[in-house]
Amino acid sequence: MAKTTLKIFVGNMNFTTTEDDLRKLFEPRITIEDIVIVRDEESGESKGYGFILTKDKEAGREAVNQIGKVEMDGRRVYFKEAHGKKFQKPVKRRKSHRPSRRSRPRMSVPRSRPSRPPGSAGYSAADDDNRGNC
Repeated sequence: MAKTTLKIFVGNMNFTTTEDDLRKLFEPRITIEDIVIVRDEESGESKGYGFILTKDKEAGREAVNQIGKVEMDGRRVYFKEAHGKKFQKPVKRRKSHRPSRRSRPRMSVPRSRPSRPPGSAGYSAADDDNRGNC
């Protein structure tokens, strides 16, 4: 039976959970090669998930099944086998013949006043004729 590596996804972690906390949970069951908690590049704070890497795939799967979901640091943490996709190049999109919205000049459309129906509010010459006959 060939031993291959297994990557275990750890989700819903508390932001204060450390690599040592995960090591204490998994080390009695499997030999851990590496533990990575994904962190924000700017602040360095945990993003709430991570990965555990082990060389023995069978033992890793068994450990994930045994542990399942567990309460750690006030959160229900879950573990599952990571099925990461290999890096894929972004799809090259066909360039449009139309200019982008940002590069197009903005056309201003003159706005006309709404037309008023005859006899509506406003001054008219007919009003002067009617006032004199009262």
